[in-house]
Amino acid sequence: AGLGSAGAPGLPLMPPPEYGSQAYWDERYVGEAAFEWYVVDGEALAFQVQRVLEHIDDEDHIRPPSILLRNGAQIKLQRDEFDSAHLLLEAGCGASSLTADLVRLGAIPVQWRCVAFDYSATCVAARRAEPSVSGLTYEKWDATKLPLGDGGASVILDKACVDAVDCASDGGGAARAVAREYARVLRVGGALLLVTCRDAARRLEIFRGLPLDVEACERLPKPATEAGRPGGAVFLLLRKYADIGGLRSCERADRPAEPE
Repeated sequence: AGLGSAGAPGLPLMPPPEYGSQAYWDERYVGEAAFEWYVVDGEALAFQVQRVLEHIDDEDHIRPPSILLRNGAQIKLQRDEFDSAHLLLEAGCGASSLTADLVRLGAIPVQWRCVAFDYSATCVAARRAEPSVSGLTYEKWDATKLPLGDGGASVILDKACVDAVDCASDGGGAARAVAREYARVLRVGGALLLVTCRDAARRLEIFRGLPLDVEACERLPKPATEAGRPGGAVFLLLRKYADIGGLRSCERADRPAEPE
C-alpha cells in the first residue's frame, strides 16, 4: 500500500491525504470499520512476533548482558524489572485487528497485557465498542508523548504508524519525536517491531543516535491471493540496549542487510 494517490492519465496529480493530521483520521474513522495497512501474510507476521516474544526474557537475548566499564571490569545488569508483567503496545492501531488477531493466533502469551492506541478519539471509541479480547485494551494516546514511564514497555508493534506520522509537513520532526518515545519507553532488552513500506535505510534514519540496534531486516511475504501485485512491506526488529554514562555494548558486526 502506498502513502499517496494519483489521478488518471492526463489529469493533475491529486494531493496526498493529510496523514499527519489528527482531523484527517477522526473524519476517516467515522465511516471506516476495518482497514489493514500493508497486506502481508498474517501467519508469517505472527511467527515473527511470537519468535521475539518467546525470548524476551532469555538471557542470551537481553542486550547487553553486561556493561564493559572503562577500567575493564564488568557489571551485571539488574533484572528486577523482568519480574513484572509484560506490556505490549500497538502504535496507531487504527481500524486494524492486528493485535487482536495475534492474541487469537497465540503469538502473544496470554499473561501479557496489550494496549493498542491511536490519537483519534473516533477510532478508539469504535474499537472499544467491539467484542473484547482478553488482555487487550484501547487507549487514546499520542505516540509523540506516551503516558508511560521510562522502560515501561517490553515490546512496541508499529505497522504503518510511524510511516503515517512521517507524512506530516514538519520536515520529519514528528516522526523523530515518535522514535525518541519508542526508545524511552522500551525496557532494556525490549523490542521494537516495525512493519514499513519505506526502504529500510530511510526508515531507520529517524532512529539514528538512539539506543536501538537492528537485529532483523527482511521482506514479509504476501498472502497467496496478493502474490502477483507490486509493493510489499519490510519487517524490522530493533532491540533496546543499555547506555550508562555513554558506555554501551558493541555495535553488531553482522548488521542485517536491507532486503532486495
